[in-house]
Formats: sequence, structure tokens, C-alpha cells
Amino acid sequence: MKKLVAFLTTVTILVAVLTVATRKTEEPQVQIPQQQQVQPEKPKIEPPPQPKPPAPAWTFETAKNQISEISIRQMMTYFTSNELEGRMSGKRGNELAAAYVANKFREFNLLPGNNKQQPVSYFQPFNIRNVNNFKEQGNGRTANVVGYIPGTDVLTGEEGQFIIIGAHLDHIGYGPSYSRAPNRREIHPGADDNASGSCALVEIAKAFSLLNGKNKHTIVFINFSAEEMGLLGAEHYCRNPLFPLDKTIFMLNMDMIGRYSGNGSLGCLGANRSNEMRTAAQAVTTGLNVKLTNSTGGGSDHEAFQQYQIPTVFMHTGLHPQYHTPDDTANRIDYYGLTEIAKYVFHFCWNIDHGMKPQLTSQYVPNKEPFRDHDK
Repeated sequence: MKKLVAFLTTVTILVAVLTVATRKTEEPQVQIPQQQQVQPEKPKIEPPPQPKPPAPAWTFETAKNQISEISIRQMMTYFTSNELEGRMSGKRGNELAAAYVANKFREFNLLPGNNKQQPVSYFQPFNIRNVNNFKEQGNGRTANVVGYIPGTDVLTGEEGQFIIIGAHLDHIGYGPSYSRAPNRREIHPGADDNASGSCALVEIAKAFSLLNGKNKHTIVFINFSAEEMGLLGAEHYCRNPLFPLDKTIFMLNMDMIGRYSGNGSLGCLGANRSNEMRTAAQAVTTGLNVKLTNSTGGGSDHEAFQQYQIPTVFMHTGLHPQYHTPDDTANRIDYYGLTEIAKYVFHFCWNIDHGMKPQLTSQYVPNKEPFRDHDK
């Protein structure tokens, strides 16, 4: 009996062992991944800041080549737009055009020419009579736009001298006064007369600004108003000069310089009245057909300065049938010729700045009829 009990006990134990073993084999084996070590993130090392490239060292030639036909086309489009309604002095369109030029002068870091008022301003305002009332808004006020680049003669303590480069901005609105087509009450865009000179003036100011500090004399840029009404802007400046007239050694005026291809020549009027001006003009390398004359021509802003015996040159490409009509439009401008003329004037004035002071070989005889059509 004892043997039987022992046998059964042994069997029970074996069955229990086998059962446990079987359960262990049936349980799924769970893989416990080994814990990965987290590497600390390496700090990002920023490259050292790169120095800004130096501003280009403008040379005379690279500055001259910044006079751009594209820029001239853009300005011409604006100056002759319907929004400006012919830029009649005393009207809103004239004010918008003047503000545009002043903003360009500011962009090129020209100093405001009217430093006699506070705050200083690019505008030299004056009153005019109200003419050609039609659709425009106006208040009978207008202004010359004046900016300048100081010369090294001032910076070195010498007595400063001045060169003026000018052109008039205004035209005649809708007419009929001053129009050669008085029965056409339309906008007279004045593309050649004288958006052409104003475009060149702005581009020449840009080129001179790139050489700021290299000009010996103070260069003064004036966009005159009310020229069409009788040279009123130029006369106002001469009676109320922002820079001393007795220290102004030269004045160059650009009026109607947009039709070079029409006449095939550029009049450099009055350049033969001074050996120094003639030398400066002839030293310019150009493909233009430039005609130097003794006569200074008439009917534009330089005449006001001649009254003070200031040597002047008048740049002009001649009259045409569209003069003072609604047909003086932007599509008739010779843009390549206008760009080359602007470069010529820049070079010519640079030569004056770096050459001998112009001396007139003959005194100016005041014109009995200073306001007349442009001529040679």
C-alpha cells in the first residue's frame, strides 16, 4: 500500500512538472529591446558672418554708364501721362511732376537747395498768374526744384564756386495760351518740350551723385518752372539766388533735346563764346554730331543767367512741327539720342568742373525780346 501511495505521489509530481513546462513553452516570447543610449545633440556651429561687399568704387566711366535709356523711358512715360495734364505751372500736374523730381534728388542723396528756409526744402516756391484754366486743379503757385552736391573746394575751406545744370519741367497744359494749335483743347504732353531735358537732368544728377566727393565745384541741379510763361522760374532764381551768382562760374541749360534723329545734330549753343567752354566740349568723345556756335540761342532759361554775364551753354536739337501742340508725344522721342546727349552733357560739365574757369570772350548783350521761340 505504501508503495502504491509513493508511486501515485511520484506520478502526480511528474504530471505537475510536465504541465508547468508545457505552459512555459506555449507563452509567447516577448523581445525586450535593449535600451539605446541617447547621444547628446551636437551644437550647431554657425559660420562667421560674411563681410558686406564694399560699395563699388565708381569711376567716371562707370558713373557715366549709369545714365540709362530704360530710366529715361520710364520718366518720360510719367511726365507725359494724362495724370499730369501737360504740367502747366500752377496746376496739380506740375506739382506732381515737381514732387517726383524732388524724390529723385532725395534718392540720389542730393542736398536740398533751399536751405534758406526751415525746414530746408528742394522747392523754391513763387507765385504766378493763373493761365489756361480748363480741367486742372490749381492754386497759382509753382516752384523750382533745386538740389546740389557740395564741391571739394568748400570742404577744403576754399571759397566755393558753383556750376548750375538746368532744364525746365513745365509745359502748357490744355492750351490755348502758348499753343500752336489753340483750337485743340487737349493735353499738350510736352515730351520734347521739355520732358526730354528734365529726364536728362535727373539722370545726370544720378551720375554726379555716384562721384560725390570727386567734384571740385558745387554742382547745382535746377528743374525750373514757369519757363513757358516767360522764363519766370529762372528769373525768380536769379533775383533770389540760393547760391551766389557772382560765384557761379557756368550754367548749362537743356531744352528740347529729344529729337536728335530728326535734325541729325545737337546744338551746343554759345560754347564758342569761351575758349574754356569750347575746349571742354571738344574734349568729349562722342558719336553725336555736335555743333558749337557763338550764338546762345533764345527763349529759354539760360537767358536769365546771361543777364548777369554768367557763361552759359544751351543744348538743343531744334524745332519741329509738333512743337507746342498736342502731338509732342513720347512715341516721337529719339531715346537713344536723348541718352547719348545726357552722357555728353555729364561729360562736358565734368570737364568744366575739372578745367579752367570759363572766361567769356565777349560780353552778353541783353536781348530786347528774351521770350521768343527757341532758335539757333
